[in-house]
Amino acid sequence: MSETFKPKGILLVTLKAGCPVAEANLDKLRTLAQQYRSRGIEVVGISGAAAQSVSQLQAWTSEADLPFPVFKDPGFQLIHALGITQTPEFVLLDSKFRKVYQGAFDDQYSPEHRRNQPVKSYLPEAVQALAEGKPVPVKRTEAQGCELEDLEAEHPGKSHLPPAYSSHFESELCSLSSRKRHCRKPKSRVLRRGFALGQDHQTSD
Repeated sequence: MSETFKPKGILLVTLKAGCPVAEANLDKLRTLAQQYRSRGIEVVGISGAAAQSVSQLQAWTSEADLPFPVFKDPGFQLIHALGITQTPEFVLLDSKFRKVYQGAFDDQYSPEHRRNQPVKSYLPEAVQALAEGKPVPVKRTEAQGCELEDLEAEHPGKSHLPPAYSSHFESELCSLSSRKRHCRKPKSRVLRRGFALGQDHQTSD
């Protein structure tokens, strides 16, 4: 990876069309992604719909007008690795791909209630702290949303992103940046074939 492109952090979020909590958070997620990109925080979406085809993912991402890429995760390999069980569920990684926060965006929405305004802004505070090089105040909360379907079993999740995924995400994020000529291809060909971007890439099913 070129030294000219090295994000301070990556925010992963599971998204799924039709999940009320996921869709209710989209406006706030768009704002956060646009606000912090210039400060070195990149957002990456992960499809939480196992049966969704790449073309369906592309169509939904375009319709939702998301300012960040969304990946299809065949077999929920990455979702299992990080111990994700809900959509939306947010996982914030530092520059070394270590988890510094996992859980809900804030406490405004849940399947049971909707507040007019959030009382606690877990994720925005975590992103702000990471961008400023400060300790994240709250590292874990319970994600509120829709349970992911077709999970084989509940996994505790790793404390960091597996190296093959780290390489892949760095390469793909770099290719979407203004520094394309400095980008390197992912080392894992299997991973490169297994993932598919739902935005800015033409990919067949």
